[in-house]
Amino acid sequence: MGEESAEVAFPVPGTAGFLSSRMGTSLGELLRFDLMLLAFLILGTRLATVLHELAGHALTVLISGGWVNAVHISLLGGGRVLHELPDGAGTPARFLVACSGIAVNLLTGFLVLHRFRGTPRKRLLDGLWILFAGASLLGGAAYAALGLYYGQGDPVAWMDRRPDGASWACIPFLMAAPFLGFAAVKRFSAWIGQWFPSRSLAGRMLVLAVTAGAAVGAYTGLYQATGARSRALDAPQAAYTEAKRRIVQARREDLAQHLRDSRPDLTEDRVRQLVERTPVEVRPEEIPRKLPLKLILALLFGAGGLAALHRGTHAPATGGRVPTGFPFLAALLAAGIIAVLLTTGGWIYRSPGLLP
Repeated sequence: MGEESAEVAFPVPGTAGFLSSRMGTSLGELLRFDLMLLAFLILGTRLATVLHELAGHALTVLISGGWVNAVHISLLGGGRVLHELPDGAGTPARFLVACSGIAVNLLTGFLVLHRFRGTPRKRLLDGLWILFAGASLLGGAAYAALGLYYGQGDPVAWMDRRPDGASWACIPFLMAAPFLGFAAVKRFSAWIGQWFPSRSLAGRMLVLAVTAGAAVGAYTGLYQATGARSRALDAPQAAYTEAKRRIVQARREDLAQHLRDSRPDLTEDRVRQLVERTPVEVRPEEIPRKLPLKLILALLFGAGGLAALHRGTHAPATGGRVPTGFPFLAALLAAGIIAVLLTTGGWIYRSPGLLP
């Protein structure tokens, strides 16, 4: 049997016709569905961040005999745990505390995606858990790879001194990236195909673009507009800034030594003052740059996702109407979570008297 052609349901601005899909879907229904997906992304990423910080870092600190002073969750970016470990805590304890957040994300993402293997049931709420699992798996692997490669964040926080060649430790996560992308897109495509069915690769790519793609684009816009930060996404810039700082520091040390040799009459305080007053310029080409690992990761995730779309799904392509009320309820819940984080400044726990 040959592939079924698409028949479209919602108009595309600037065209005279319609795109294809077997189910007739109005533009209003599509927008409601995308609103629901955006709400699911906000809820799913906030849940993944809470688990990363609480079930990962905070719990491991407590098990190690330490103290948790505060836990912060940002509106749309990452989070942090302010903690103290007992005196004499060794490298194993620091390693577990630093890497437990990523481990929790990878574990929970895998378990949830495994739960949705096989033929999906036609339930809108399942989309929340599938997006949560995808964000946990892909986000955890990306944080591990970027952190190791650029020497930033949790993956290297436990190291007293970063050994030469540590960046090569990112390779296993890069190798896993296509498989994670495949698993995440396969589950999402099977689930969403129950409302937007298509038996062609082009149709499935279109459905993914106008649903998950639109929601991710909206989330990214909110992320930028709110000034959200993420240790994973900021790792390349942080590494660049650190490399520049090291060059400036080395040049200041050279200048200080030159002043000591040429002006032995100067005191150390005077040498330090002169060095601090001397501007140090560093040209961009003098700062070593690395391969753009974020782009490489995106391509690897995308390659896995494309393979999943090419393979298709055996889920029944029944199509159906998108309920009117549920997307707005999901959006209301997501807005409520954002409002709570705004009200508390993102602090979901603080020791009494620690912070104003």
